[in-house]
Amino acid sequence: MNNKKYCIYILIFIIIFLLGVFLRCNTYLYQRSLWLDECYLFENIYNRGFFDFFSTLLYSQSAPPLFLMLEKLIVNTFGFRELTLRFIPFLASIISIPVFYFFSKQFLTKSISIIAASLFFAVNIHFIYYAQELKQYSSDVLCFMILFMILNKISVKNIQKKDIVIYVVISILFPLFSLTTYFLIFAWILRELILYRKELKNLLIIQAPMIVMSYFYFTKALLPQRIAILECSGHIWGNSYLSSDFVNNFIILKHVIEYYFNPCLHWVLYLMLISIGIFLFAKNYKQKENLLLFLILPIIIIASFCHIYPLYGRSILFALPIIIIFLTKSIDFISIDRKIISTIIIILFIIAFSGYNFSYFKHCYHNNIWFCRFAGGFCPDPSGMMKELVEKYKSSDTVIINEASTTEYNYYKKIYKFNPNKEIYTDDTVRIYKDCEKKLYDITQPNNSYWFFYSDDYSSDNMITKCLRKWKDQYHILEEKQFSSSYLLYLNIDH
Repeated sequence: MNNKKYCIYILIFIIIFLLGVFLRCNTYLYQRSLWLDECYLFENIYNRGFFDFFSTLLYSQSAPPLFLMLEKLIVNTFGFRELTLRFIPFLASIISIPVFYFFSKQFLTKSISIIAASLFFAVNIHFIYYAQELKQYSSDVLCFMILFMILNKISVKNIQKKDIVIYVVISILFPLFSLTTYFLIFAWILRELILYRKELKNLLIIQAPMIVMSYFYFTKALLPQRIAILECSGHIWGNSYLSSDFVNNFIILKHVIEYYFNPCLHWVLYLMLISIGIFLFAKNYKQKENLLLFLILPIIIIASFCHIYPLYGRSILFALPIIIIFLTKSIDFISIDRKIISTIIIILFIIAFSGYNFSYFKHCYHNNIWFCRFAGGFCPDPSGMMKELVEKYKSSDTVIINEASTTEYNYYKKIYKFNPNKEIYTDDTVRIYKDCEKKLYDITQPNNSYWFFYSDDYSSDNMITKCLRKWKDQYHILEEKQFSSSYLLYLNIDH
C-alpha cells in the first residue's frame, strides 16, 4: 500500500472512529433516566461493601464483582448521578472501537473488509445503546477482544515463565470482570489440546489457579445467583436455550441474527453472508487465531444445549465481534477473477444493510435510539416524573408507589432529595378488578390529594392500571404526565 492510499485508509478509520464516538457521546450525554434493572443494580452498588459483590446480588441481578467494585469506587468518589454510574460502560464502548480495528486485522486481509467491519461495529445499535446503560455488556465486548489478542499470542508449547504469569493473572482476573470471557478461556484450552496434545500435563498445571478461583466464585456467587434468577425470571430465558426442538432452535437463530443487526430487514441474507465467512475460516482452521475464533461458537452452543447460558438478546452481545468478522470475511473473497460470486456477495451486502440508512442515523442523532432498539419505543422517565412531583408536591399530599416502580422511585428520591410526609407502597398482584379497586379505596381517604407514581409499568395490562384509568375519569385531575411506560397522576379523590 503506497503512502497516498495508506493516508486515505487511515483517514477513513479516523472518520469511522469519530462517528462511533459521536453517536455514543450523543446518547450518553442525553442522560436518559435509569430504568428498573439499572436501579436494581444501583441498589446493590450503593448499599453493599466491596467484597459483598462476591455473594448473590439482590433483586436477582447478575454482574461480575470487579465491575461492581469499580462502579462502587466511582460512586464513592464522584456521586451517583446517571453520567457517573454509566461512565464505565461508556468508556469501555469508546475504547472498543479502536480495539476492534486491531482485533479485525488478525482475520481480515483486505482493507475494504477491515473498513466494512469497523463501520458495522461503530454504528451498531446495541453497542451505541449499551454505552449509556449501567450494565456490564459494553465491558464484556471490550474484555473479550482484549483477552483474545492476549491469549492468541500465548501457547502451551515451549511456554515461558513470563507467559505463565500472564496467563494465570488474566485467567483469574478477566472472568471476575467479565463472566463471558470464560468462553474464550475454554476455547483457548481446547485449541491447545488440539494442536499440542503432548503438552497436556503443562496445560493442566497452569489451569490450577483458574480452577481454584472458579470453584469458589461458582459456589459462592454464580450458582446461588443463577437459582435466584431462574426463580424470578426463568420464563424470560426459558425458550432461549438450544434443544432437540428444531423449530425452537430455528426461532432462536432468527432472533440472534435479528438482534445483532437491528434494524435487520433480511435476516436470511445475513445468515448467508455469515455462512460464507465461516466456510472461508474453516478452510484455514489450522491457523492458531482462526482455530481460536472458530472454537468459541461451538462452546457457546454447547453451553446453551446444557442450559448453562442462554442465547438471548444482550446476554450474547459479547459474541457480536466474532459474527461481524465472519460476516465481513466474505468481502475478502471478492475478486475480479471471481466475477459471478463477487457480484452476488456485493448484492447481498447492499440489500442486507439497506436498513442502515438516513432514517437509522437520524434516530440515533435525535436520541430516538430506544425506538430502534425496543418495540414500542420503551423509554420510562422516572427522573422527569420525580422532577414534576417535587415541584408540585404539597405537604398534605400522599404519594402512592406501585411495587414495580419502587427502586426507580427510591433512586430519584435520593437525586432530588425528596422526603414526602406520607408514602404508600402497593403492588399489582391482585388479579380481580373489584378486589383491586377495593384495595385502592382502603388506602385512600375522601377529600385528599394523591400522587400515583408509575415509572415502569403503566402500559401493562394490570388491574391497578385499569382502576387508575377509571378513576382518572371519575375524580378531579390536578396533574397528569405520561411518557411511554411512565405515568404520573395527581388526583383529588372524593369517594
